[in-house]
Amino acid sequence: MTIVLNLEKTPSQLFSKNLVRIKYIQHIQLDLTKSKVAKLETKNIFLNQSYILQLVAYWQVFIEELAVFGFRKVEQSEHLGLFHDMAKIKLDESIKKFNTPNRANIDRLFKEALGIVNISKYWFSETLSLDFATATLDELLTSRHQIAHKGCTSIKLSCESNFQKMEILMQIADLTERALMEQLVLPLKSRHSVDVAK
Repeated sequence: MTIVLNLEKTPSQLFSKNLVRIKYIQHIQLDLTKSKVAKLETKNIFLNQSYILQLVAYWQVFIEELAVFGFRKVEQSEHLGLFHDMAKIKLDESIKKFNTPNRANIDRLFKEALGIVNISKYWFSETLSLDFATATLDELLTSRHQIAHKGCTSIKLSCESNFQKMEILMQIADLTERALMEQLVLPLKSRHSVDVAK
């Protein structure tokens, strides 16, 4: 009997690891507070903005990696034959066009690349509503846009609010990855049940 271990990290696990890395921005803030440095408020503004920029960058990377991950799962279970190259080109084009990682663009990416319609409709759980998840993401993207194009944001940022938004984004990531896996498994199960019936 052979046991095969899959040690590949999922995109959600990689996203979580990246989020651990940006906690150091908040550690710097705590260190500065303890040190009683000059211009602490201004330094915290820049650190809070840096946190938002990093958080949104890692979110976009997560979404792109999740689309590629889904494609690889399809590759492993399906024999795409001649369609493999066409499907891969479509995936690459969809990722290249993908820019602002908002709900509409995420839905478009997964529809174009993998045929999954409205993946964001799964952004809810017992502790998170779809509306709150969407509003949190929209606020993060608004902050990032304002910081990137104006050098500041009208949205009040703090170490605590940034951390709360990060936790919500992690929940959305987990829900998105779970939805992807469920959507990929459904067609495979139905095809395998047809194969067995033959």
